[in-house]
Amino acid sequence: MRKYLFFLTIALFTITKQNLFSQNSDLSVVLYESSVNKVLKAIGSFSGENEYKTFFKSGKYKWTATDAKVTLLENKARFTSNIKVEVGTFSYTDEVEGEIKVSYNQQKNKLELKLETAIFEIYTKVLGQKIVVKRIDLADFYKDPLEFDGPLAYQSEMPFSMPDNTIKKIAAKIKKCTILVQQTKIIMNAELDFFEVE
Repeated sequence: MRKYLFFLTIALFTITKQNLFSQNSDLSVVLYESSVNKVLKAIGSFSGENEYKTFFKSGKYKWTATDAKVTLLENKARFTSNIKVEVGTFSYTDEVEGEIKVSYNQQKNKLELKLETAIFEIYTKVLGQKIVVKRIDLADFYKDPLEFDGPLAYQSEMPFSMPDNTIKKIAAKIKKCTILVQQTKIIMNAELDFFEVE
């Protein structure tokens, strides 16, 4: 009986959460994971190189980041990218993972996805021992957030013909926008205010 009540409580909480999220929503916009990854594919790969020096050796290293992807999960967004590293004659490949902050910029009416951190190591090997040369954070190279149009990207003014043959213009502005990150998508629910434009 207790187990049944526990699952009933969980189910009611989930339904209530979904209903609360959709209440007071005038407009919803959905951004899919596939769209975000198309943007990352268009950005393509990038690389960096520099000199290094350890107690045992010195030289140049070069790294290249390819196949960057975003995975949208419940309440979070993950970042992954393949990394190819060359340190002198030594080379290897790795995968870097990171976290993405999802937020809504009301002033710009943009949904923003900003890579917060995605750290990988540049290392070489001396006598079989791993020597870390540098730690690179890909967030330093993805300086600008990925931006997508928010709920008011459509025409924000609508003309309405009045009985006296005048035209009344009605505009909309966002009062509040709530973001929900789910499996494979981000939902923006907006509460709007409508007002007459002089």
